[in-house]
Amino acid sequence: MKNRTSKNSGQTLVEFVISLIVIPIFFVGIVHLTQVLMVRIRLVQAARHGVWLISTGRVSDAVARQEITDFLATGFPRLQRRNITIRPFIRRQVPFSLDTVEIEYNLRTFQFTDNFFRPLTFADYRIRESATVGNVSQIGRPYLAF
Repeated sequence: MKNRTSKNSGQTLVEFVISLIVIPIFFVGIVHLTQVLMVRIRLVQAARHGVWLISTGRVSDAVARQEITDFLATGFPRLQRRNITIRPFIRRQVPFSLDTVEIEYNLRTFQFTDNFFRPLTFADYRIRESATVGNVSQIGRPYLAF
């Protein structure tokens, strides 16, 4: 019986080295994509809460902006205050009013390049989410449109 381990050991070593390169790249990509999606979910939550605050009319725009910024700057993932842009739009018309909050966040993310010696670079990716609340004064109940 011949010993086949000497022929197969080189192939096994090559496959192991390739897997050591490819598997961490997939893992890092999955983790990064998850973080981007979590940031987007947090922006949606903040926009919905902000438009609810503004539509009640009990707080000013400045207070609503501060509460939205505090929400995004705490928790996980913690977003940087300098990258958050909040724009509330209040349109009061009779008998229909429409309140909108738009939130933008500049996320610094990596991207692959064609350069072999520098395969990754960083780029800014802008994520924008908004929420709108309409209030029909005849009915008196707000409805949400996201």
